[in-house]
Amino acid sequence: MPLLRPGYELARGVKMLREAAARAGRRYDDLPLKVSTIAPGLDSVKQALDLGFQEVETFVPSTGPEKALPVIDNFAELAAQFH
Repeated sequence: MPLLRPGYELARGVKMLREAAARAGRRYDDLPLKVSTIAPGLDSVKQALDLGFQEVETFVPSTGPEKALPVIDNFAELAAQFH
């Protein structure tokens, strides 16, 4: 599972995964794809979905609700833009 971060080329990673699937005799389209991101943004999530990822996950700080809930709320607002 790739981690979206500055400097990571997701399209290149997908290309490598397609090639590996072909070498293994697997269909890329049959692979369940999930990507992780530390700071999800509209563009990065859209890119992942456009490349065929079915799931995008983020990390929530291991802390109290005063810090964790805003992160969850922001991700929920972002996710709502795709449904």
